[in-house]
Amino acid sequence: MTHNLTRQSGILPSNRFIGKRVYLVGAGGIGSWTGLALSKMGISRLTIVDDDRVEAENVSSQAYMERNIGSLKVEALHETLHLFSPETRVTIVSHKFTGQPAPSGIVISAVDSMASRTAIWKAVKENAHRVEFYIEARMAIEFLWLFSFKPYDADQAAWYEKMLYPDSQVVPAPCTQRAIVYTAFTAASQIARVVKLHLSDQFVPRQIKYDIANDILKVSKDASILLA
Repeated sequence: MTHNLTRQSGILPSNRFIGKRVYLVGAGGIGSWTGLALSKMGISRLTIVDDDRVEAENVSSQAYMERNIGSLKVEALHETLHLFSPETRVTIVSHKFTGQPAPSGIVISAVDSMASRTAIWKAVKENAHRVEFYIEARMAIEFLWLFSFKPYDADQAAWYEKMLYPDSQVVPAPCTQRAIVYTAFTAASQIARVVKLHLSDQFVPRQIKYDIANDILKVSKDASILLA
């Protein structure tokens, strides 16, 4: 059965999705829900890259069930997407991101280390002529940070590179405070909204910061503001 997208047709016409590819790196807290959200919106061609397996502690905050424990995340997510959105054509890559297959289309980075983000960006930059839009999400407990821009734009690329730093500068959260499902939901919904804005030729905020615990949302539209 094909998705009936009538209820969203006035928000995002389905013809905007024709031929669009989404390349999602990471199938964890952010990536698993993002894949589900995008497939529900009508994205029909989705590549998912991740080499992790589902662990027991993932079930509470990621789009997995107990029966998925021990399975590769990409395989479990593929199964879930098939159940919810059988018309979505999903390609899974079950090894650690290496840049192959080369990223193209709309690329989403949903990983949990700066080293991985840097590696993904390097591959995106090398294939910027094939990547129409880049989205990178970071999440920590009740805080999320989202970057969205055109990687082939030299000024935007230079701005983003200032936001990359070594993992040694990251303050780790206690093991009992690393993930909560509503932050992952919120991150996925913001990513889905950014994809909608991009495909609708609407203005896309360059940066979104959301402190959920204190209900503070900051949206930056100008790179000069971001660098101040």
